[in-house]
Amino acid sequence: MILAMAGPIEHEYHHQLAEKYFSDFSDGVAPISKNHFLGSIPDEQSQPQFLFQKDSDSQIELQICFRSCSYNHEDFLTLGLISRIFDDGFTSRLQRVLREERGLVYSVECRATSMSDIGTMDFDVTVRPEKLIEVSKVLLQEIKKFVSQGPSDEEVAHIKKRYMFDLDSELDDPFKQVIRYAFPHLYSEEMSLEEERNQIMAISKERIIEVSRRILVADQLNLILVGPFTPELQKELENLIQNY
Repeated sequence: MILAMAGPIEHEYHHQLAEKYFSDFSDGVAPISKNHFLGSIPDEQSQPQFLFQKDSDSQIELQICFRSCSYNHEDFLTLGLISRIFDDGFTSRLQRVLREERGLVYSVECRATSMSDIGTMDFDVTVRPEKLIEVSKVLLQEIKKFVSQGPSDEEVAHIKKRYMFDLDSELDDPFKQVIRYAFPHLYSEEMSLEEERNQIMAISKERIIEVSRRILVADQLNLILVGPFTPELQKELENLIQNY
């Protein structure tokens, strides 16, 4: 058990309360190690995988995700920067290309999703069925373009600046402070704001390109679709992914 409090607290008083109400808790079981789950999930994949689920909605929810790494991996912060280049405000790549310039989707999102032992880089869109193939082509083109060319110097500087603003805002959010300094004691290692700042600033454009070329590859690609698709649409989409 980890008990954490953040906010306008009085240390001694709340420490006494914690000892009073929690010090007798015990189940007699030793805590597991932080890397207990590593290797427990089979992650061998040699080709794209697909999952199609029928739904009566008028929109299609599409996710293209790549197997990546856990938040305990050395590449995790780099993946966070990659996801921000794709989706971090209206001027980011996916928002600009799919929404602002073409008006193809209702929503688009990219994020690095990670747990203690596994992770994915997720690209999510909500789109009308008749626009699905066009949107998928544009999305895959943007991913391939990023892998081949990498980000610009301006993009890297911009997302790092926004990242620093977000870290500064954590100081005014007690919940985020609890997450930062309590949760890692269960599954990870504690990282201070200053340590994270230093690590982010040390990530080079070359490092971003190297990680993207290792993660955003066809044999680690998984596609999930939920919505009103047809067999013809499914086949066309599978062919498109197979040619990624």
